[in-house]
Amino acid sequence: MDALDSLKDYGSDSSESSDENTEDIQESSEKKETCIKVPALPSAILSMFETKEDIHNDAQLHQGRQRSFPHVPGNWATYVFVEVSIFEEVASLISDLLDCLPKEIMVEPSQSLHISLSKTVTLQYHWIEPFTSDLKEQLLATVPKFTCFLEGVKFYSNDEKTRSFMALTIGKGRSQLQSVVSVVDKCLQEFSLPTFYEEGCFHTSIAWFLGDFRDVLPQSVQDKVQVGYGHWPLASFMTQMLHTTQVHLCCESGSD
Repeated sequence: MDALDSLKDYGSDSSESSDENTEDIQESSEKKETCIKVPALPSAILSMFETKEDIHNDAQLHQGRQRSFPHVPGNWATYVFVEVSIFEEVASLISDLLDCLPKEIMVEPSQSLHISLSKTVTLQYHWIEPFTSDLKEQLLATVPKFTCFLEGVKFYSNDEKTRSFMALTIGKGRSQLQSVVSVVDKCLQEFSLPTFYEEGCFHTSIAWFLGDFRDVLPQSVQDKVQVGYGHWPLASFMTQMLHTTQVHLCCESGSD
């Protein structure tokens, strides 16, 4: 009987241990379920963990401007342009044209003037030096010095129709600028990058504002700007703005 009692006691102990294990498992399961049912984090906390890409693509940090393509670390936004010197007479013309725009439109004057000779493209870092060297070599070999003239004023919008620009257009010198674009396009094609617009109108933007100008500016305002330019005594003012050594390539790091 002692052996049977011992066996019974062993079985009882095992049963109690099994019951305890079952209770432990149930308790552990309940704890897991409790951990899963946590409340959502406040947005103020979540914003602390935004990625750099989120910040770079935030239009609120760029005066409402939206990127034409998303920020990608390691890519450099690149475009080719000609710097334009602002003479006192041209600065006065720009000021008068800006005064023609309605006060309720948030207009941002351009900090520096340039003539674009390419679209904005992306280059990987190790492509930059070969691209710039090839471009400089071909420009110096094929493009002589020439002069450009201002011709008029015109409004443009970007491809996404999210921003518009008031610009001074180029008259005499267009054919020479097109020759420069042909050289730039050739270099871009060697890197499988998009070329410039086929029917591009050379211009220098003097101000920008959000939205499509067709929706933002009444036709009467656009006409007023044209009249203002036509009445300017130096509307045909000659601006010598281009020499082959003044063609600049602008590279902006995509990782800033």
